[in-house]
Amino acid sequence: MQTLLFGIDAGDVIEKPKPKREKPAPKPVGEVDITANRHKGHKQSVKAFESNKERLKGQAARVYDFIASCDGVDGRPLGAIADEVSKALHISGQSSSARMADLKRAQMIFETELERVTQWQNTATVCVIAEHRDKAAKAAEVNQ
Repeated sequence: MQTLLFGIDAGDVIEKPKPKREKPAPKPVGEVDITANRHKGHKQSVKAFESNKERLKGQAARVYDFIASCDGVDGRPLGAIADEVSKALHISGQSSSARMADLKRAQMIFETELERVTQWQNTATVCVIAEHRDKAAKAAEVNQ
């Protein structure tokens, strides 16, 4: 058996206890600049984010309302993928994806086990509002 530094055998596994970190409370939609790490607080980037906050909040509200309307009743689909949101609301795919990420971070919408095919023939995870999570779980069980 080969001995490494400090007399530890190569086969020994040393596990360090992981510190427990509390999950921070979700921030309201439009309050988190997701590009802050990239621009490092550059004054023009901060100013651009501040000037767009209200537009982002309004866009997030439209996205939430659309996903809420996708309740699986009367032929409507259950939940939505970003591709469907962008088509329905006439916004870019980047915008729909970003607003859905904001809503997930704020715990206003949730990913499900359901998937649907995008316009590019890829699969995407369906998101629902909290009130539709049970329906989505049942639908996922049926689809397995």
